[in-house]
Amino acid sequence: GDCDNDDDCNDDLVCWNRNALEEVPGCAGDGTVRWDYCVVPPTLRDVGLDASGLALCEGDCDNDDDCNDDLVCWHREALEEVPGCTGDGTVAWGYCVGGTLRGVGL
Repeated sequence: GDCDNDDDCNDDLVCWNRNALEEVPGCAGDGTVRWDYCVVPPTLRDVGLDASGLALCEGDCDNDDDCNDDLVCWHREALEEVPGCTGDGTVAWGYCVGGTLRGVGL
């Protein structure tokens, strides 16, 4: 860290934004308060219809309540890219994404 956006990261890494000491995917330890870190984006994972308690990049979510913690449900019409995740997933499924994306194209 500390990155401010994906352009600060090497190759295919993405900037994982935090507000405090939230867990950083693929990393161990707390790091520094409010620092953002470059990470390998997680791959989309299909858990199933009517799923709940979904983790980062898991679907199919219908609303934010289906996602764990401060994650939000990112809805798609087809196979649009899911922010912070890699892979195609399933057509028109929603996937849980980082809460820092709240209000961005939701």
